[in-house]
Amino acid sequence: YPIQLSDYITIQGDAGSTDLSINNGRRAFVGHNLKSGTINNLKITNENEDGDGGGFHFIRSNVTLDNVHIHGCRKSSDEGGAIYFSNGNLENSGQLVLTNSTIENSNAKMGGGVYIKNSNVTIESSDIRDNTGSKFGGGVYVENSDVEINNSVIQRNTSWLTDNEGAALYLKGVNTTPNAHTITINNTEIKGNVSNNAPAIYAHNISVALNRVTISGNHYTGVDGADGAPVYLQNTHSSILNCTITGNSYGDDGSSGALYLKGNIDGISIANSIIWGNKNPQLSFSGTNDVNILYSNLEGIIPFD
Repeated sequence: YPIQLSDYITIQGDAGSTDLSINNGRRAFVGHNLKSGTINNLKITNENEDGDGGGFHFIRSNVTLDNVHIHGCRKSSDEGGAIYFSNGNLENSGQLVLTNSTIENSNAKMGGGVYIKNSNVTIESSDIRDNTGSKFGGGVYVENSDVEINNSVIQRNTSWLTDNEGAALYLKGVNTTPNAHTITINNTEIKGNVSNNAPAIYAHNISVALNRVTISGNHYTGVDGADGAPVYLQNTHSSILNCTITGNSYGDDGSSGALYLKGNIDGISIANSIIWGNKNPQLSFSGTNDVNILYSNLEGIIPFD
């Protein structure tokens, strides 16, 4: 190891029985500039790997991973415990499709489960759980990318350093224009994640579209009275449609049980949604925000300054 992947490769495991246990301190698979690659039906455990992407490390590649179970990639010191997917300094020149897969018990500084940069990624019918990002993105770290997540569960991920954010999802755009990249999440649960701030979603300088998403049971401790919430949106253009945000909480130094909105002048739309049963207040604001709330159940009052 690592196995160097070539163009147009297909690796077909036997579902439930093809188990790769890596113990030589190296990544399992590496692919650079792949025009196409498909990997099906593999289980990977790599507890001794000490680089980025203990299961898969891809740069500028087009790859499909189906029915892949990555477990215990615990020693990554920087980016992408289980999967590292980047296009270097180029934007959107490669694509990852991850379907019917489980990413669990993996660690990194950023993106304990999955690290995504300058890419197009689709995550479908997958479970990202019990991962840790010591700084940002215990489950998934996204930078300057377009990502779609459908029919999935992102649960019990953590980020534990002081001033960390985004235990489940850390979403960042480099361009200050939030419409440059979009994160779309449909029919997905984000639950039981824990960090010092924004345990469910942290989004900054990027567009976020949520539809039929349930955000529940997430908790953040708060840091020295810093403002925050389970969902933290800063300079985004976002929509929250047909969603339920409930049962989320914070410690003594938190400020909002559901949403914290900061400087979202390009617009936040909340429609046909339920924001109820979180620790009060449900919403808090900083700076100028353009917010429209339509046909929704919102507990309590909106704390305008």
